[in-house]
Amino acid sequence: MEQRVRRELVAMIDHALGDDPKLALMSARQLKDEVQWLTERSVALARREGFDWGRIGRLLAITRQSARERFKSAPPRMPPHVVARNRYLAEQRRGERLLKQIQSGTYRSADDGDGTDEAVPW
Repeated sequence: MEQRVRRELVAMIDHALGDDPKLALMSARQLKDEVQWLTERSVALARREGFDWGRIGRLLAITRQSARERFKSAPPRMPPHVVARNRYLAEQRRGERLLKQIQSGTYRSADDGDGTDEAVPW
């Protein structure tokens, strides 16, 4: 799904930069809606990860109060212990996936573009 969304966004940008004014204006409007959705998604992610409104506001170049007002529907900030547990569990799940890949022989290093690197389980 991520690749499809990426392709659609690139197509909208291409149309917005094109020579057809009607298509450019329609694409610019669509991009504005997409940017709003992406911003709301990013704020929700930041709140789940424990970011406070001041930090979100600074990163979006708006005030803390503006961020809080604009993104009222964002989920409440998670308590620090929940954020820490979620990070721990994410690392644990990543490690378990890596171990399964190594054990099954399907592991590929992230930097092995040519396929010559092989995992060496110790």
